[in-house]
Amino acid sequence: VNFVACQLFALLMAVWFRIYLHPSKTSPFIRHVVATLLGLYLALFCFGWYSVHFLVQSGLSYGVMIFASLEHMHK
Repeated sequence: VNFVACQLFALLMAVWFRIYLHPSKTSPFIRHVVATLLGLYLALFCFGWYSVHFLVQSGLSYGVMIFASLEHMHK
């Protein structure tokens, strides 16, 4: 039920996002911050504190991509 509710809420937020945060009205930074916060909220709502697992895992992977050199990336 939570997942379906989040899907419907995301569709409503997409319309709101397109109207009120149109690229001609706001900066990309603001759009990214709002999208990130909405995504985190929906992940926490859907999966509870289990969402921390995939957030930490993706954060570590992103950190490795940032700090590892290209010749060691595949390892």
